[in-house]
Amino acid sequence: IFKVWDAMLGQEWNARATYQVGNSYYTIDGFSMLASLTTYIISNQNISLNSGWNIISSYIEPENADIENIFENIATDVKIVKNGAGQIYDPAFNINNIGNWNYKEGYLVNMLNNNELSITGQKLVPEETPINLNNGWNMSAYLRDNEMSATSALTSISTSLVLAKDNAGGIYMPAFGINTLGNMQAGQGYYFYMNAASILTYPANSAKKAIAGNEITPLAKYNIPTMKNTGKNATLLISIENNDGNEIGVYNMNNELIGSGAVHNGIAAITIWGDDDATQKVDGAKDNEYLNVKLYNTTNNTSKEISLTQINEITSNTEQNELYYKTNAIYLAKASINESELAMSIKNIPNPVTNSTIFEFSLTEEANAEIQIYNSTGELVATIGNNVYSTGIHRINFDASNLSNGMYNIVLSSGSKKVSSFMIVNK
Repeated sequence: IFKVWDAMLGQEWNARATYQVGNSYYTIDGFSMLASLTTYIISNQNISLNSGWNIISSYIEPENADIENIFENIATDVKIVKNGAGQIYDPAFNINNIGNWNYKEGYLVNMLNNNELSITGQKLVPEETPINLNNGWNMSAYLRDNEMSATSALTSISTSLVLAKDNAGGIYMPAFGINTLGNMQAGQGYYFYMNAASILTYPANSAKKAIAGNEITPLAKYNIPTMKNTGKNATLLISIENNDGNEIGVYNMNNELIGSGAVHNGIAAITIWGDDDATQKVDGAKDNEYLNVKLYNTTNNTSKEISLTQINEITSNTEQNELYYKTNAIYLAKASINESELAMSIKNIPNPVTNSTIFEFSLTEEANAEIQIYNSTGELVATIGNNVYSTGIHRINFDASNLSNGMYNIVLSSGSKKVSSFMIVNK
């Protein structure tokens, strides 16, 4: 490494030289060098890492690409690093399935404490560094050294890009005019879902179209989930008429708010947070957990449950009658609001049942209620609930693994009132 004086900038740079044997000689800082001299500037990037989950990338090609070397100085604060293929680096157990850092990829990093990762090497030229993206999900790098609106940064893949999302739950869906992601940031990694293989080429660093401005879709202001950046999420787009300015919340079986979005131009874009594997507590939706949706009226501060129809999960190209959580799912759905008076009712989801189901029931007033399950011969096989419930809709998990195949009569009793429905067990 030697010093190079840049006369135009009036600045001294650290540089490295590579050369071939030739007939001519050059002298730099008093040292005699062989012909065909090539130099590049040694650059450094510092990436802030927060406690918990981060998605990161770098615009530097590291001098030493070994993952262990890259995280060596902060290894005591690193819990785990994952790449898009699911390979890991776990410093506590000395596991490194990743091998070398790939500067075209993004990485999931779970931190025990806040710290800063420093990467040293050659600075990449974004417009000369194409990134191949596969059909489906990709966890990719952002190679520019300054921020740029997602619309401008991802122009090269706009025809094949279905969804881009960041670690904070921001999403960009060009086909629907949705952009809660805003500007893409240096040091951050991003998920891209592609409907066809494509090549991503970022604009040059000098193309400083940084501000997303009016491109940003409004976010929910009132219904804000307590959890965030759990390392897992799904995306839900709901089409709903005549409700611009109101908000939609998604709730798990414990009635915890795990995702929300504002209705804008008839669409609500919602990031649904999944349960964080790195924590002991349940802090999001579990796989295949049934989810319910509520509309929050920002004018009169009231909430009401809404039904979803035409639910299409586009990564698997499947339609479903109810909303169940799956990590990295992308759901499109239409919302319908039942304006009629609440009636006493009961149903189970899913139906038919294999091992477990959810009883969803509604009461017209606060009262004691219980659910009784009868087999086809009229024998009572189970009783659940038996508690005081408020007016509205309630849900109870039920383990049906001990029930034989067949049809069962489900009876909801509250005071002198009874309603019933049928449940089919088919294992």
